[in-house]
Amino acid sequence: ALTIIEKGDSGYLDQAGQVRGSGASGDVVRSDAQGRFEFSPKLEPDKLFVTHEQGFGEAKVADVAKGGKITLQKWARVQGAMRVGEKGATEAVVRLTSDYQAVAGPDGRATYFSFSLKAEPDAEGNFVFEKVPPGEHRLAVDYKFKDERSGEMALSHGIFVNSKSGETAQATLGGTGRRVTGRVTLTGGDHSDVDWKRDVHRLTLLLPPLPGRPGNQRAAAEDGGPLVLLRGILPQNNQPVSVEAMRERQRAERSYVLLVESNGVFRADHIPPGKYQLMLNVTDPQDEYYNRRSIGTMNMEVTVPDEKAAVNAPHDLGAVSLKIQPRLRVGKTVPSFEGKGADGKMIKLSEFLGKPVLLHFWGMSLGYITSELQIIKELQAGYGVGGQLVILGCNLDGPGNTPEQFVKNQGFTWKQMYLGPWNQTPVPGMFGLNGNTGCVLIGADGKLASGVLRNTQIRAAVADALEE
Repeated sequence: ALTIIEKGDSGYLDQAGQVRGSGASGDVVRSDAQGRFEFSPKLEPDKLFVTHEQGFGEAKVADVAKGGKITLQKWARVQGAMRVGEKGATEAVVRLTSDYQAVAGPDGRATYFSFSLKAEPDAEGNFVFEKVPPGEHRLAVDYKFKDERSGEMALSHGIFVNSKSGETAQATLGGTGRRVTGRVTLTGGDHSDVDWKRDVHRLTLLLPPLPGRPGNQRAAAEDGGPLVLLRGILPQNNQPVSVEAMRERQRAERSYVLLVESNGVFRADHIPPGKYQLMLNVTDPQDEYYNRRSIGTMNMEVTVPDEKAAVNAPHDLGAVSLKIQPRLRVGKTVPSFEGKGADGKMIKLSEFLGKPVLLHFWGMSLGYITSELQIIKELQAGYGVGGQLVILGCNLDGPGNTPEQFVKNQGFTWKQMYLGPWNQTPVPGMFGLNGNTGCVLIGADGKLASGVLRNTQIRAAVADALEE
């Protein structure tokens, strides 16, 4: 089977050993018994990939057009043992991923090829990958504790393996080092505010910095040559790093996943001695799986000692403190906050205790829904004017916008509080808002009466609250 990929698109090898394409790319044809094949015309054909029971091949379309043939290499194999954690007690698979390299053309576009294969280790931890494209690839433990649909994969103990055509590469994951343990103590909330299985927390080996000034282009340049794009590296803008230097850096990188229990107790098994960065990043567990609003982060340097000890003997880090700002739960008292009013004087939420308060978070830079604004105007006319309800606008615009003029043009007659840019104030995050608009209702007792409300939900929540 042959797959053609157009310039700027990507191809990937699936678990069954077939190359698939992204987008409009990825036409697949089969050759005849003599190996001849033909594709329908393409706009910018760039790469050809061939998969066969006996081997794998890839080539530039331009080279095939000149030479008329593609030479296959025999598949490689990778086999080994996972020696991480207690035997049979680690809920994980072994993951083999391509460490892709792509050469960009003059227009900066490149054609990528990748794969991500998994193998289930047996009761002894042994695993094998058949039909592996020859090359240098990354092998890692892939923990099963999190939702695979979103966020970072829980890959740990990764190493590079060099799989050669027709040969079997041997590898062992883990098997040495210490068990690093500790416990996270929280301030600003408790462990019921955190889903420790939602996010990936790590120990990452500290390495000397690459020379030069960090840039934002994922590339390395050879002298006078094209850009070579490598995964996971941020090189320099003004001092390009050689491809080989970047590859050596990738080979030296080590990262280990922390397994955290619901009470904050954590461990990472089989960690070699060295200096590491311990990184915690907790996101809002009430968000949908595709939203990753952070409610707390922490980085600290730790050392795993190089001393004689039994393999995987515990090394306890003790208590690690993490400050979080969880979303308020319905029924909890809302902490008072303040913001500047239109007259320059400070407005405090606590001023309105004793009446239901509808907070309207909005910003010209965040967009708005006309029908939603109309509902709030109707509530102001029906309940706000009569004193039954306080509506408080919470503007989240930064410099360069003119929210005061917008308020005037739209005919907002309720109080407005100007909190500043949404990503520079903690107030919207307290209610689960992350760069978007919405309303929340606070009861007369100062306790949160709703989650985020939008459109007709706003009217219904206010009506229910005033009937009570």
